[in-house]
Amino acid sequence: MVNPSDLISIVIPTFNRQKMIIDALNTCINQTYRPIEIIVVDDGSTDKTSEKINSWKEKNLETKLIYLKQINSGGNVARNYGIEKSNGQYIAFLDSDDLWEKTKLHKQYNLIKNRKNVGAVYCGLKEINYENGLVVSDKKRTYFVGLIHSKLLINDITSPTSSYLIKKEVFKHVGKFDTNLKARQDWDMWIRISKKYEIHAVKENLLLLRIHRGVRTSSNSVNEINAYKYIRKKYKREIGKLSFMDQKKAKGCFYKRIGRVNHHYLSSKKKSFYFLIKSIFIYPFDFDSYAAFFGLFLNSKLRNKINVSWNKVFAKTNFEIKSH
Repeated sequence: MVNPSDLISIVIPTFNRQKMIIDALNTCINQTYRPIEIIVVDDGSTDKTSEKINSWKEKNLETKLIYLKQINSGGNVARNYGIEKSNGQYIAFLDSDDLWEKTKLHKQYNLIKNRKNVGAVYCGLKEINYENGLVVSDKKRTYFVGLIHSKLLINDITSPTSSYLIKKEVFKHVGKFDTNLKARQDWDMWIRISKKYEIHAVKENLLLLRIHRGVRTSSNSVNEINAYKYIRKKYKREIGKLSFMDQKKAKGCFYKRIGRVNHHYLSSKKKSFYFLIKSIFIYPFDFDSYAAFFGLFLNSKLRNKINVSWNKVFAKTNFEIKSH
């Protein structure tokens, strides 16, 4: 009989991922940590996802796999369903297009166990090409840990959902994922967790975020912009309690994010120019805003090349070029 105090429930939301879901399941059972259970929440797939999962389950009878299906409602609804049906004391989230290094759960569990004040642990990530498996990006980064609520109100400074291990009890105190959000529900969750708990990190790139042509679980660019507006409005009162300069920084970062989305995903250089200039005007002490602004005048290949070369020298400093 598995002791729930040791069990990690891995929640995998998926939608039409027949080509990727098996990789996701295999990355779970390849973990050095045990015991685990896998909860796949199928968000109304119309392809052969269910057939792939059932076939895998028949071949891996020693692994507890719970397969749930819902009407297409979005990734955050699927994650909430998975939380409700989980049996472990800890929950790890894995998008069905992502993978983990083998020691990811083990290292996170060792960091979070027996620490009452720590509610969640994240890790770094590397980007890999889905088609050929080559590493696209494996950056060094700054890890913010401890009581980071005020920092998270300014910017999303941790990592995506697939990088996290969270105590299940946390959701009883902060609630589950906000179903009003069609994007950035992860950032909203980290803000809420950090208000009541410390957040720590395994300072290694243990999440393998796969770059592919399909739509990621996250969302589209319009949803992204709407999410930034929603989160800023949702936490308006808390942001208002920050220092004057932090309030300015939060506002500047907000316009910087809107500018970047307009540039990279909506191809609207005019709007991007406007929002990035506004960002610099409001908070002129953020080097990254200037980097985003000058990036408007470079083609994507040159911009990416400069970013990589620059961050090899200035990563983890105030002169680092960020992507959020």
